[in-house]
Amino acid sequence: TTVDPTMDTLTAERTDTAVSRAAADLAAVDEAWRRLAAAAAERPERPDDDAARTLAAHYDLPSPTPGTGLVTALRAAGLHWTEVRLDGHWYRRGAAPLIVFPVSGPAVALLPTRGGYRTAHGRRVTAADAGAYDRTAWQVYPPLSAGPPVTTRHLLRFAARGAGPDLRFLLTAGLLAALIGGVLPFLSAWIITGVAGGSVGGQLLWSLAALIASFVVANALLLSARNAALVRLQGRLQLRLEPAVWSHLLSRDLRALEEMGTSDLVQRANSVTEMRKALSDSVAAGVLGSAFGLVSLAALIFVDPVVGGCVLVATLLLMAAASYAAIRQQRHELANREAFAAVAGFLHTALLAIEKIQVAAREERIFAGWAQRYARQRSTDAATLRWQARVAACSAALQPTLLATLGIVVALRQDVALGTFVAASIAVGQFAASVGMLQGGVISAFSLVAAYRRLVPVLTAAPDVTPGAADPGRLRGRVQLHEVTFTYPGTGRPVLDRVSITAEPGEFIAVVGPSGAGKSTLIRLLLGLVPPSSGAVRYDGRDLSELDVRAVRAQLGVVLQQARAVRGSIRDNVAAGTEDLTDEAVWQALRLAGLADEVRDMPMGLHTMVSEDNKAFSGGQIQRLMVARALAKQPPVLVLDEATSALDNITQRKVTDRIADLDVTRIVVAHRLSTIRAADRIYVLDNGRIVAEGTFDHLVATAPLFARLVARQEVT
Repeated sequence: TTVDPTMDTLTAERTDTAVSRAAADLAAVDEAWRRLAAAAAERPERPDDDAARTLAAHYDLPSPTPGTGLVTALRAAGLHWTEVRLDGHWYRRGAAPLIVFPVSGPAVALLPTRGGYRTAHGRRVTAADAGAYDRTAWQVYPPLSAGPPVTTRHLLRFAARGAGPDLRFLLTAGLLAALIGGVLPFLSAWIITGVAGGSVGGQLLWSLAALIASFVVANALLLSARNAALVRLQGRLQLRLEPAVWSHLLSRDLRALEEMGTSDLVQRANSVTEMRKALSDSVAAGVLGSAFGLVSLAALIFVDPVVGGCVLVATLLLMAAASYAAIRQQRHELANREAFAAVAGFLHTALLAIEKIQVAAREERIFAGWAQRYARQRSTDAATLRWQARVAACSAALQPTLLATLGIVVALRQDVALGTFVAASIAVGQFAASVGMLQGGVISAFSLVAAYRRLVPVLTAAPDVTPGAADPGRLRGRVQLHEVTFTYPGTGRPVLDRVSITAEPGEFIAVVGPSGAGKSTLIRLLLGLVPPSSGAVRYDGRDLSELDVRAVRAQLGVVLQQARAVRGSIRDNVAAGTEDLTDEAVWQALRLAGLADEVRDMPMGLHTMVSEDNKAFSGGQIQRLMVARALAKQPPVLVLDEATSALDNITQRKVTDRIADLDVTRIVVAHRLSTIRAADRIYVLDNGRIVAEGTFDHLVATAPLFARLVARQEVT
């Protein structure tokens, strides 16, 4: 055979070029990973955890261990925070506790007080102090529960904390207004008696002026007290209850949340908004109504005990009827909320699948399903409105009934003086107004019960992290499933049956198998989203059930098959979940994911916006964006569930090669088997069991199922 020297030369040149290109790629990956590590090193966790211990003591929470760092200490105490900007005279408006960052020195916890903030030592924050703090601060929220289930009593105590001054102000102002208003019946009787006796003069004019002035003052005090107290109470409840309930929801066990549909879950959580308004309304109406009611009833009984007794009996009868109607309304309202949630959940699911519905021509079936649920919702709504009308009728009948009672008693007795009658009439009017206010508070309380019952499943759901779970520390990268069996509740057949998988630090482990083999369930077990029925999931030899699962997840780089970007910029998506990630670190993560050049060509660069539907980006770009997010925090373990399925072969190979050069444990669920040729070990899963394990070539030669999967894709 004749050898062409030219061909040998070309082949050698191509080989040298390929080797040089591979070496350049490897060097680029090493440089990107080194820069990402350097960028991460520039944002070490702040060691100043005294602020966290101050806030834990303020909220009566267990004190975190000293020296653990600010973020770790806040998480250990169960505190939640959000970044805020301090503008204007913020130090004069004490709201939620803050963690502020001086230009030099450790972080400082500031506690709200009347008219501003104070430090842990009680010193009020001044304008000079505020100027020494960075404009960016953390606003801190307490957890709804540090461990035990949330009860009604616990929720009310949580909501009422710090509301004492407002309630005392409300009660004091209400009593003063009621006492001033209580003078009206006696002053009126005196004036009428004077007119009837013919003693008309300057004294009477002054009395009339005093009567009008007292009426104006009483009403002004009432409105001022009620409005000021309501605004403060609602603001305080909103600041405490709503963030606490939402953070509580996000920290619940996934299985409990999955039992409720997405739409239903949102409505249940939003019930806290209705509860906040109903609670503040009922408290304000109860305090003011009681104060005015007691004073006006005392005045009525003093003017005429018989009239006062008869009016009190009539009031109790009407209140009993209104309360009965309100109870029935509340029961129907709860059923109506459940029916409305069913309609909303059905519509939410249908609209998400509208394309599939139209393609399958199933519009009539979907409409029939909606109509059935809507009919039930309308039925419960009508029942609620009927009882609501009865409650309104009782409220509307209160004042006429009391005045009629007064008239009947006076007519039967025929010995009531004119002044006494006028005084009793005014006292009855005041009493009716206060009882009406009190009745409104009772109705608000009943609506509060309906909203609370909807919220109960969220409040009582098991926590995602077991109280007292151990801090995993920095993971080294060893992952193990030991004899894991998992069965979904209500099913007899296990989805996974005695599955054992081990990944040593830095290893590339792949899991393959036909559809329905249990691969997705295996990923859920690895992430601690569901616990195994038996066996153990271990990280660095420690059982995941004994660790703080959120602290473990925070160290994992995860890209799931259906991962979606969130609304925000590209930078926001890459930096999500990573504290203080610099732009340089974001670019390095994008470079590792093979997306940096494309982002650099976009007019807005890192600030290019990503919408919820992701339609402005291809599926491959979204997947690489998710890979960049997973790599941004330098995880010791990467969990990838078909993370590059939308990429073409060339791009996929580049991304896979870059990840392969990182010192990180990889656990990959793969459907495209060409991506796992270099795996250190491949586990073949079928019907919930490991049927084979080994390298790619070994399995092709010895595992019939794996060989068929490979052959099927090669043919395709």
